[in-house]
Amino acid sequence: MNVISVLTISAAILYLYFTIMVIRTTIFSVSKWLLAACSFCLMYWAFLAYFTYNASDLKHIRLLFQISSSGLILFLPLQNLFLKSLHGRITIPHILTVSLPALIFIIRNTCWDVTFSDFYLENGQWLFVKAEGVWNLLWSFYMPAMVAAGNMFLLLWYRKTTLNREKKQIRLLIISSTITLILSVAEYLFHPFFSDLWTVSISPVLFVPWVYGFVLAIKRYQLFNIVIEDVTRRILESIDELVVLVGSDGKPVYFNRKADEFFRETDNNIRKGNFSILIPKTVGSKTITQVEINKLPLKKILCCRL
Repeated sequence: MNVISVLTISAAILYLYFTIMVIRTTIFSVSKWLLAACSFCLMYWAFLAYFTYNASDLKHIRLLFQISSSGLILFLPLQNLFLKSLHGRITIPHILTVSLPALIFIIRNTCWDVTFSDFYLENGQWLFVKAEGVWNLLWSFYMPAMVAAGNMFLLLWYRKTTLNREKKQIRLLIISSTITLILSVAEYLFHPFFSDLWTVSISPVLFVPWVYGFVLAIKRYQLFNIVIEDVTRRILESIDELVVLVGSDGKPVYFNRKADEFFRETDNNIRKGNFSILIPKTVGSKTITQVEINKLPLKKILCCRL
C-alpha cells in the first residue's frame, strides 16, 4: 500500500467521522443536513478513490473512477447550497442554477468512459492523466466557481451577522475553503509536472482543510449547537415591546428590533442618553420593570440593568 492510498483512506475516515459529528449536533435545520450530505459525498468519493487506485485492470479502474468522481461532482452544488442557507433562503432558481451543470457532468461522466481523466500503464504502474476535450475545460471553470461562490455567501453572512461568535466561525471557514481551493487548482494544473512523485490524483485528500475548518467551527465556536446567548437574542427580537438592556453606567448596550426601529423614527439622540433613571433604585440589579417616558407618549420600554 503506497502513501497516496494511506492518505486517501485516512481522508475517507475523517469525512465519515465529520458526517456523524454533523448529524449528532443539536440543531435540526436544512443547513445541517446539507452539510452532512456534503461530508458524505466527500467520504464516498475518497473511499471509492482508494479502490480505484488499487484496481488491477483498466476496465475496473475506469468504472470505479466514474462512480467515485460523482461524489465530488455532487459535493460542489451541495456545499454551495449549504453556504447560501447559512445567511438566507434557498430559492428554486438558485437550486437549478448550481445543480443542473452538476447533473450534466454526472450524466456525461457516467455514460462515456473517459470524460475528465484517464489512466495508462507505464513501468507496471497506472498513471493518472487529464483527458483532452471541452468537458475538462468546462470542469476547470465550474469547480473553482462553485467554491468561490461559497466564499461569497460566507462574506455576505459575515456582513449580516452581529455575533462575534459567528464572525469567528466565518473567518475560519473562509480560510479553510480558500486553502482547499488553492490546493485543488494547483494539483489540477501542476499534476503532470509531478507525475514521478505521485502517479494518481491526490484530490480526495485536498479537501481535508475544508472539513477540518468545519470541525473546529463546531467544536470551538458551537456551529450548529444551541447557544443560550443566541436563543436569548432571538427571544428579545421577537418581543413586540421596546426592550433596552442597560449597562452599569446607565448607558444602553442593546436595543431589540422594536426599540431600534422606534428610536430611529423618533429621536435618535435618546439612544445616547442615560437610561438608569428609568429603573427605580429600590429594584434589584436583575429586576425587570416597565416605565413610561414623557417624550415617548403611549410607548413603554422594558428596561433591564445588566
